[in-house]
Amino acid sequence: TAPAPAPVLPEPRLPPQQLQRKARRDPNAPPEDNPERLRSRQRQIEIGKNTPEYEKYIEMVPRHARTRDDPRTPNPKERMSKRAFDGYLRKWRRQLHQWAEKNMPQYCAFFFFRFEPFSLSLLSTTDTH
Repeated sequence: TAPAPAPVLPEPRLPPQQLQRKARRDPNAPPEDNPERLRSRQRQIEIGKNTPEYEKYIEMVPRHARTRDDPRTPNPKERMSKRAFDGYLRKWRRQLHQWAEKNMPQYCAFFFFRFEPFSLSLLSTTDTH
């Protein structure tokens, strides 16, 4: 009799972090030249730079002391798809938040959980004059 065929095993599944594709940067690619895309990217970067986390980060961590793991501002002139740039932008913003939580817990509590007390009488619609 012929030997039984070997059972067909399913392909091994990769962990989710290995399924994500990384955008590959081409060092020889020409810089982005679409003026509208450059304006849009720069505007998004300026929004990130106007946060309390970024201001404190550049104050506390001088450029020469930064490591590879520190937040790095995306290069708006680098040629890549909108989706790839948005991914780098999200990563940068997330790293700024994480840096702030790790290095300035009292600062974060002050800025992000601050409230302004107000009087309920300000909500009154009746005129008392």
